[in-house]
Amino acid sequence: MGGVHWILCNPALEWKLAEIFGSVMNPNTANNAINALKKARPNLKFFCTPYITSTTARYYIGELDDTRGMVWFNRKSPTFAREGDFETGDAKFKVTARFAGAGSVDPMNIALNAGA
Repeated sequence: MGGVHWILCNPALEWKLAEIFGSVMNPNTANNAINALKKARPNLKFFCTPYITSTTARYYIGELDDTRGMVWFNRKSPTFAREGDFETGDAKFKVTARFAGAGSVDPMNIALNAGA
């Protein structure tokens, strides 16, 4: 089944989305109307991240598929090293890693609403 499966947004929208997704009835009304979004798309989920800097933008991500969607992979897995500094007595720690991807295989699977 096609359609939107995830909404990705800034944490500023988290309260409103939680209210919409968690309500049985239509929020902010005295009417006993059903929550049409929850009934039409029961598997729709949202995810908030501070890495989306716009407080009104929302990304709509379609169904998960190996041939579509976001891509992320590690070019080099994180490695950790530590060593003591004899002169100061401090411990030094180092982490190295390389990442690649962070793009889209099929942009038809992702849509953006820029907001205001």
